[in-house]
Amino acid sequence: MRVTFRTKIFISSALALLLLHACSKNKTETYDFKSTAYYNYQTGNIRDYDLDSISYDWASGKTLKYHFLVRERVLESYVDLSGKQAVRIEQYISRDTGRTFEIYAVNTAIVEPTGFQRTEDNQRYQKIITPITVKRKWNGNLYNNLGFKEFQFASVGSVFANKYNEFLNCVVVMQQNDSSFISHDKEMEIYAKDQGLAYRYIKHVVYHDSDKAEGFITEWNLKKYWEK
Repeated sequence: MRVTFRTKIFISSALALLLLHACSKNKTETYDFKSTAYYNYQTGNIRDYDLDSISYDWASGKTLKYHFLVRERVLESYVDLSGKQAVRIEQYISRDTGRTFEIYAVNTAIVEPTGFQRTEDNQRYQKIITPITVKRKWNGNLYNNLGFKEFQFASVGSVFANKYNEFLNCVVVMQQNDSSFISHDKEMEIYAKDQGLAYRYIKHVVYHDSDKAEGFITEWNLKKYWEK
């Protein structure tokens, strides 16, 4: 049977579409994972974080730098007032590189297939929502009264490394990224598969006409993780 030029074009186009569909399907499947692995907070988990802070004092013009070690323990599981299963998270801070610790904060976390919620400073935030897909947006303040705040998955399945560890499969959550000539506000969290929060960056700085800055920058880097 003689194949015409038009038929060849049709067959080539069909094959190209099939190939494109297959590639798209494979690309999607690389994100087809157990979402809860990124916020694996089980009773008995322990995490050590390096907490570095820079504070800009506008009145004096001084820049103050601090370095702490924060140890986070996931304690008992319980049912909260909303009827959801939650865990208690206690954080202890060390100002002498781990020799002594004192209580720093108490958080609660709700881990469920639909996402990850965490209460910090008596405010509950929707940290992660499922399904996890690149550029997906949601209201991080859904469960508090702080007003709408857009969270977004900036990256999925990416590699992240700090001075202690390399994390091969991470989700980057951008919580804020606003900048102008006089201010810069940025909040970002990175969650590593099977290890939870690996990195947090918070920057709220205002620049004045006198070239003096006011505000702070904090960074949390996961140093060590123990499972129960």
